Amino acid sequence: TENAAPAYRSTLSATLDLFSSILPAAAPKSRRSASFPSAPALPDAKLHALLAAAFAEHPPTALKVVFHLGDVRHGKADRTNFARCLAWLTQSPEFSETLLANVPAIKDHASLKVLLDVTALLLAPPPPSAPEEPAPPPPPRPSKEARDAARAALVAEFEAELLASGLTGPFRVPRTSREAPPRRGGGRVVLPETAWV
Repeated sequence: TENAAPAYRSTLSATLDLFSSILPAAAPKSRRSASFPSAPALPDAKLHALLAAAFAEHPPTALKVVFHLGDVRHGKADRTNFARCLAWLTQSPEFSETLLANVPAIKDHASLKVLLDVTALLLAPPPPSAPEEPAPPPPPRPSKEARDAARAALVAEFEAELLASGLTGPFRVPRTSREAPPRRGGGRVVLPETAWV
């Protein structure tokens, strides 16, 4: 159980197993203490198996359990698992039209935003089956001299473009990034000094 007490694996009723196995995750700062951690997320394979068994046993009761899961007033108010169950309904060949027939009931039990969650679940790419190759290491950072030379070249190019456009005068260029970030003082922002070029 949630507090590490012994329990049976099954209630011998698929709909009751569905009802008792799906637990909403607790909010991080809820009334539960650290000694009672929130329930871990139920893996998709186990959730789908529970739903298939419950709908095979008694579809109307299984649908009531699913809607009880999403009911914010009198149910478990678990929007995430409610959306996962509705997504399973749309993908099930036998019950694919059940969601469409029960869309009006969603607004009575939960928010219509759940339909956006279902859409996001259906459009999400499947998780990768094999581990991907690690990304190549980033290229080595250029030396300080190379960075200073590149910066000087960019400043010279910028000045040339400004002079070609007809602008003249001393140009303010920020110093290197080694300076401290802007400081706050007296309710106004105090910017660090800039160098004159």
